[in-house]
Amino acid sequence: MNILMCDTQYTFYLYYLLTPFNKFRDTFFVFDACFSPSIVEALEGAGMACHQRSYYHLPLEQRPAAREENREYLVQLIKEFSDYFKGDICIYGQDHIDISQILWNDKIRDIPFILLEDGVGNYRKKTTLDSPPFLQPGETTLGHNDRVLEIYLTGIWRIPNDLKRKVRIMDLRDLWGKKSHEEKQFFLGLYSLSQDVVDTISKKSVCFLGGAFSNFGLLSLEQELRAYQKILSQFDASDIYIKAHPTGGNIDYEKIFPKVPVIMNPVPFEALYFLTGRRLQVVASIASTASMIVDEEVDQQFYDYEGTRIHLKSPCEDLV
Repeated sequence: MNILMCDTQYTFYLYYLLTPFNKFRDTFFVFDACFSPSIVEALEGAGMACHQRSYYHLPLEQRPAAREENREYLVQLIKEFSDYFKGDICIYGQDHIDISQILWNDKIRDIPFILLEDGVGNYRKKTTLDSPPFLQPGETTLGHNDRVLEIYLTGIWRIPNDLKRKVRIMDLRDLWGKKSHEEKQFFLGLYSLSQDVVDTISKKSVCFLGGAFSNFGLLSLEQELRAYQKILSQFDASDIYIKAHPTGGNIDYEKIFPKVPVIMNPVPFEALYFLTGRRLQVVASIASTASMIVDEEVDQQFYDYEGTRIHLKSPCEDLV
């Protein structure tokens, strides 16, 4: 039996690519609070077992206790699964999110854990005294612990030396291509992605990947919108589409950019690209790592918080 623990659509997508469909259907899905509830509902509607506990309706002072209660519940439940399946069980997902704290619990510590990529953070080395705090994944997260048996990465950056023995490189296009038509349609159906939408964005040569900077308090909403307006003003509105960030629902793109098609549902850009990327020439964003999966001939344009073009280089030596 497999268990997936994740909080991003990207990690969920990687698991779908890696896993045979019959194994995927039998997975027990554990989603952190920020994972899209609509996808959870779609999975449950298809007969799959999911667990997600939300805390946003609770007062701030009650949330830590509720999170701890949820983690204790999951430890006990996974232990019961392991006993029932006589140890034939494996956990996939992320090791740095809230629910993954259960991985260090002695009751389930012997269950194999396989890490799936979650952006460029997985390409950073262990904490060092001379590294800035925001570049430090720590000793027990992002694969830097013996608890992690294997790590599946896409190879978008250089791999830290202490992780190389665990790493398996994924070819997303190849894995997607190996899925049957029915399996592809099932995945896209979870996101209610219609063929009309696919056909529309397939004709565009520019994709802008939105972020969630104001949602996470990195920018005010006004600052975020000014940056987006500056970036999109460089392109012909008839030749661009916007892929909204899965957690950036506070921005009304259709009101601000009425002439530009917008993908608001949380389908991963990587899946969209393999469906519609034949004409794509430019992917623009404020430091979205999703753009790094495109082919070499596609221009990856990165911008700062003010909407000014920057040139993002490979990570410096202290990251690897």
